[in-house]
Amino acid sequence: MRATEFSVGKISPARWVRFFVYSRHTFRAAAATIALAIAGAWVGISVPAATAQESPYDYAEIYVDRYFDSETKLDLSAAGEAKSRALALYTRGLAAEQRGDETAAARIFSEVLDILPNEAGLSIRVAKLLAENGETDKALEVLEKFLADNPGKAAAYLNLSEFLAMYHSGDEAARDKSIEIAEQAEEKFPDSAKVYDHLVKLYIVARRRADAESVVQRALERDVKRASYWLNIASITSRVWPPVPGQGANLERLNRAYANALKFGGDNLAIEVRVAEFYHASRQLEKARDLFLDILKRHPESLGVRNSLAEVYAALGDADRVVETLTDLAQINPQDLTAQKRLARIYLNQAQSLQDQLALDPSLRPALEEKIDRAVEHFQNAFEVAKGTPEEYIQVASLLLNRRRAGEAVEVLKRAIFYYPDMPELEQQLAYSFSVDDEHGLALPHFERSVVLFSQEDPDRLDAEFYFQFGAAAEQTKDFDRAETLFKKSMALLAEDDPESERNKWLGATLYNYLGYMWLERDRNIDEAGELIAEAYRMNNDSGAIADSMGWFYFKKGRYAEAKKELTKAEKLMEEPDSTVYDHLAQTVFQLGDKPAALVFMRKAIELDPDNEEFVRRLKELEKTEAPAKPVEDEVEKKEDAEEKPEVKPGNAGQGAKAA
Repeated sequence: MRATEFSVGKISPARWVRFFVYSRHTFRAAAATIALAIAGAWVGISVPAATAQESPYDYAEIYVDRYFDSETKLDLSAAGEAKSRALALYTRGLAAEQRGDETAAARIFSEVLDILPNEAGLSIRVAKLLAENGETDKALEVLEKFLADNPGKAAAYLNLSEFLAMYHSGDEAARDKSIEIAEQAEEKFPDSAKVYDHLVKLYIVARRRADAESVVQRALERDVKRASYWLNIASITSRVWPPVPGQGANLERLNRAYANALKFGGDNLAIEVRVAEFYHASRQLEKARDLFLDILKRHPESLGVRNSLAEVYAALGDADRVVETLTDLAQINPQDLTAQKRLARIYLNQAQSLQDQLALDPSLRPALEEKIDRAVEHFQNAFEVAKGTPEEYIQVASLLLNRRRAGEAVEVLKRAIFYYPDMPELEQQLAYSFSVDDEHGLALPHFERSVVLFSQEDPDRLDAEFYFQFGAAAEQTKDFDRAETLFKKSMALLAEDDPESERNKWLGATLYNYLGYMWLERDRNIDEAGELIAEAYRMNNDSGAIADSMGWFYFKKGRYAEAKKELTKAEKLMEEPDSTVYDHLAQTVFQLGDKPAALVFMRKAIELDPDNEEFVRRLKELEKTEAPAKPVEDEVEKKEDAEEKPEVKPGNAGQGAKAA
């Protein structure tokens, strides 16, 4: 395109240079920074320091790649024209580099360097392109010339030294020369952290540790009033003298550097946080705590600082302060996923600790329940921010079941399955939660789905406990034949495992009792049911449920005195009053001729379960019916002695399971 003619004195400087614009070729964003720098120097535009220091690739794309000589009426200054030409060449060099033509890129960048001989970054770029193209000698000449032309730039020394160390590492003379140039840089630029960093690296590679330590010591003794210098020196110091417990001198040096960074950093939040994090990492926990607290007084909006402070409190073992700090953070920003999950896990750990103590101190239950509720609350807050892991959903569901909030557990697991539709553990937990919520019919499809998924992924998870839970759900829906099949499947798997392990003894007792009682209620296999219940009794003689089943077996056999004895024991063993036990006691003592006691027990059963129509019907019948004559105690004892109790023979309890 051609420029319009106008007076040079009034023309906008931005239109002094004309470019050929390509709409289909986007070149690397580096050109934008060069454009800003050139334009700023040319027309007096102030370019922010941060812009000049950033990588050129951080900026927006431009679409220019060539320069046209100006018309006579636009007469550019020599400097302006040179910089414009440099910009166009630089863009063409980027294009060559992007398409992999390193030879052309090096040649073009060299032309730019001829125009702008003070660009340190460009000099090392040209050198590396030449070296990668096999022209290391020519690359070295470029850097040596740059140093000769720019003896006042630390980067000129560092670039040449680094190049020698990188591309001539096999040449001892070149390695020595690399160190020599870096030493010259330290002498000439004693307040440059980059120089110290480079020289220390060279000494360490050369296994001259003593020299590296001397360099760092000199750096620490400088009177520099820049926070950035001291942060960099601290980083270098930690490489040479890592902080080690028991080595106070190492920590003292680092503390000196970080203290100076604080001193000269002003109210710079980033610097203060970095120093506080160093104190935390180096286990100077009180210093870290105090600095973080001081930062929060001046920057209460800094949520990251609150998180870090919570970590420091955790390291100090101050659990209350951890919770307090994270709670404040969660209240300020409920969307803080990290804070919500950390609080959830803290409360979960506290709940688990209380659970372990509960057997010895039942008074801890209210505290346990409060911790569980708080853990659930914060997990669910986290789930509102982002989906959880399958394990977290299962954990929350288990906590809700512990608090007898089965309906909420179901909803949590439904949501989890929406996110993870093929996770068998979630299906199993949902099935179990439905059962606990007395929605057994809804549980069955999820047990069935679990069987399909576990069979595909992890068949071993289809164990005795799984089939027991599945069978219990089937029994509650009155699908007794299916329940019996599932219970026998569970018994078969149990028989293949170690039946005397604590877990299997508990499961076996529960399973045998459940199947035995199911048979009793249906008046089927009475004697075999008695054997199963007796085996359950052997495994766990402190269970109120098993004692109730044993008493009911005796009732079914007409052995009422023995039934009363077991049912009375069951009443005492139950953690809470149980309507079924009272119903069984009512029927038993009635058969023993004690109608008043029978009415008392029946009314207790109805009080606990007022909606049970069977209990109400039975109470009416008891009120109308005369109790049998009370048997003479001696005759009862003789009858008890004459009748045999259910005998548990080795393997009897497992016979049905093996047949299954």
